[in-house]
Amino acid sequence: MNFTALFNQSDQTTYAILQALMQRTDLTRTTTSLAADYDLTPYQLNKYFETINADLQTVTTGTPAYLDASQRGVWRAHGLTTYMVQRIGLLALQRSNLFIVFEYEFFYKNRLAKRDYINQHAISTPNFYLMTNSLHTLLANEHFYAATGGATNPESIIRLHLFELYYTAYTGVATPFAELNASVEPLLQCCADFIGHPLRPTQVTKLSLFIKIWQLRIQNGETLTADALTLSALPAESQTFIAQLQAVTTPAPSAREAGYLLAFLLTQQFAPLPDAALATTFPAVKPLTANFMGLLTAQSALIDCSRLDLDRLTASLNQLHLQLVTFFRRAHHLHRPHADAVFPGIISRLRRRDQCGPSAPRTSQHHPADAKVARQLVLLLHVRLDFGDSAARRQRRGLHLRRLLGRRAVLGLCHPDARCVFPRAHRGGG
Repeated sequence: MNFTALFNQSDQTTYAILQALMQRTDLTRTTTSLAADYDLTPYQLNKYFETINADLQTVTTGTPAYLDASQRGVWRAHGLTTYMVQRIGLLALQRSNLFIVFEYEFFYKNRLAKRDYINQHAISTPNFYLMTNSLHTLLANEHFYAATGGATNPESIIRLHLFELYYTAYTGVATPFAELNASVEPLLQCCADFIGHPLRPTQVTKLSLFIKIWQLRIQNGETLTADALTLSALPAESQTFIAQLQAVTTPAPSAREAGYLLAFLLTQQFAPLPDAALATTFPAVKPLTANFMGLLTAQSALIDCSRLDLDRLTASLNQLHLQLVTFFRRAHHLHRPHADAVFPGIISRLRRRDQCGPSAPRTSQHHPADAKVARQLVLLLHVRLDFGDSAARRQRRGLHLRRLLGRRAVLGLCHPDARCVFPRAHRGGG
């Protein structure tokens, strides 16, 4: 769920205008185009101009950032950066009445009376109930409760979507739930001890947010009804971690809840998951990788697989599929335009590798199991880019790939029963 869906209506337009300005290298937009794109009257344009400048003044700490309209019919931004747009996005989220209700619904509903919560926030009782109805409609439209990847337990789904929303809105800008920082520290140290080295700053950010949402949901009486992993299949060190985690947390979480945190560490590569435990703990992973590798090795149009380090590639794919079936954003959220942009990059990398020539030694220097390429391939193949949905689309894709690969041209076809796509070799001329 995109956090901007929780903005007040006026802030949604403000944020969209800022993003539109950022898309232009000269940071300008004409008032005519803004009025047409967002259905605004001259009066509304003036109000948004004032609002954006007020917000920029709020988030600016160094060189001033502002809009000017000195050129007739043109808005020009000065000093506007991506970070400032992120700051304004968070500012809009925090002043949203819908967000006030959102946090009550998911973190405080079962432990704080509505009257007490309303008194703590700048929202009237009638508006609170109105926003509650609007929130339920929004969550249904956004498929907030829909199953994600391998997560089918309702509570796991909710926690994952909460994590995605807060991580997107806050990371690099501010710290959410700062009042929990002290209680999170012992758990972070416990995790660092289990991993065997201090946590990196990016790991601290990610893990802190995960733990905070985990704690808040438990405090709100929302607990898991199914295990996130099979603890008996894991090494003894994992059992020790569960016990240590329960010892430093008040109240102590159940083994199931502690296992949920352990699952996050293992699937997000904070700590290694032994290969022997992978099949029993996350049984969906290896079949996905095996199917993918079967498709890869069966085709020779894009790359000579005999020159790849298949063991390393398999290990990388196992890690990616592990994320895909656990704490990973739904594949269909990767929209077609984004995946289309990724595709030429994959092809160019594969082509560069293939240009080493058939006599090139089979070393990782020439053909490493590039995790980035593996990640892009997995995403591409799992979002089901249906090259075969129309003759026109097949023709466009075929011509595009011919330009990229020369005589090693390919014609994109999609097997009707597969969730992935792989090109078939075409031996004709360029």
